[in-house]
Amino acid sequence: MVTSTKAAKPEVKPEPVRENLDLDKKVTIRSIAEWETTFVRRDNGADVRIARRGTFTLPRNEIIAQCNSGNRLFLGTDNVGSHATLIIEDDPTRIELGFISEDGSKEQLYYSDELLKQLFTIANQEEFEKEFVRCFVSRSEYSAVMDGISRLGLNDYKKIRFIEKLTGFSL
Repeated sequence: MVTSTKAAKPEVKPEPVRENLDLDKKVTIRSIAEWETTFVRRDNGADVRIARRGTFTLPRNEIIAQCNSGNRLFLGTDNVGSHATLIIEDDPTRIELGFISEDGSKEQLYYSDELLKQLFTIANQEEFEKEFVRCFVSRSEYSAVMDGISRLGLNDYKKIRFIEKLTGFSL
């Protein structure tokens, strides 16, 4: 008796249908830099100027074009927005770019006042230093940290001295 040697077909699960993204929708981007940030728009060649720690709105398609053309202000150090100078404040756009995942398993690491405050609650100096070095790596993040320490009234001599030595910025 001859038996069939057909291999079983793997089960193919359809991908969830993502709602269509409105590429013309204006999205807010926020600069963490302590200096004016500029870049040239891909769609019309106009200059975009964002004041220090300022915000600006751009259409999603422009933000996606900036990322696809390699703009490090958006892409950060890892090409998925971590440690970026310009933070996209729209989750659907960040998901579309692959910066974060819908299920929360992939997240971006970038400067925020909340993250800085959370780091300053770490009691152990060695643990604080390890986490600080993991969380903040770029010049724009360093300048934002120094400004944040001042604005938020954070006060821990050892931690601030460590940050000053590491970043080269002083309070």
